[in-house]
Amino acid sequence: MLQIRTILVPTDRSACAERAYAPAADLAAHTGARVHVVHVSEFGHNPDDDAMAVSWDDVAADLRLPAGQVPPSGPVQIEEVQTILPAARALLGYAHDHDADLIVMGTSGRRGLARMVLGSVAEEVVRTASRPVLCVPCHDAPRGGPVVVPVDFFEGSHEALSHAKALAAARGAALHVFHVVEWPASPPPYLASLRFPHIDEILRSAQEELDRFVAGTPGPDVPTTAYVQAGGFVGRSVVEYAGAVGASLLVTATHSRAGFDRLTMGSVTESVLRTAPCPVLTLHPGDRGLLADADEPPTEVAEALPVPVA
Repeated sequence: MLQIRTILVPTDRSACAERAYAPAADLAAHTGARVHVVHVSEFGHNPDDDAMAVSWDDVAADLRLPAGQVPPSGPVQIEEVQTILPAARALLGYAHDHDADLIVMGTSGRRGLARMVLGSVAEEVVRTASRPVLCVPCHDAPRGGPVVVPVDFFEGSHEALSHAKALAAARGAALHVFHVVEWPASPPPYLASLRFPHIDEILRSAQEELDRFVAGTPGPDVPTTAYVQAGGFVGRSVVEYAGAVGASLLVTATHSRAGFDRLTMGSVTESVLRTAPCPVLTLHPGDRGLLADADEPPTEVAEALPVPVA
């Protein structure tokens, strides 16, 4: 069962950050969650001159508040926070203090670079957050498409797949579970028992393992396609697959096979976040998620998750 009580929406008042407001408002409407829209002002930081300014009236309109009514508290709380800390650290502190279940944010903005590079604040929040982060791209994204979840059988894959099952069921969407066969230093289970196998044997073994993995992961029954791809850079392959099937949401765990600590995103997740054609929900293995009980029927809350601002 999906459970969201408090949503944090960081903003730098840019047009890109504004795209996170509508998904957050829709989530709040479905769940009764409180929405905290927070702008962090770093002392000594001068925003780009060419940045598009967005006023609090714009925020209120996108959050469906009555004109001229921006309450200091209530279902929607809008705050200006000044700090000597870096913006990402201040936002994470705010999320902790207000027990936010989900952070919804644009992936670029005043401090971001080109579309191929994730905004620096968003990148640091995803790397270090102890709660799920929904990253909404600046560009238009597909609506109503399947939920795609990449699986590598390592830490975090079960959690990501459970979330993806619940999200797909809640919005009546199909689920695509995607795996890329590669030869890592620590091979997945289906490779460990094979000696000098032919590629066809590898793919057959991988498909069997993926089917078992999907069946054994808690979550509701949804129409599911389990697809195995032979070779290729995993991050690029995930993005290309999501684009080919018109995905409306990607769900991925932020971890790395190479054994980096939790302050470093896995290279696959980083690549996906920077180039994904749709919103991406990131989960830290072992951290708090959005599932109160993966075996319970999901609610309608997830309908809002993949929907960017038009």
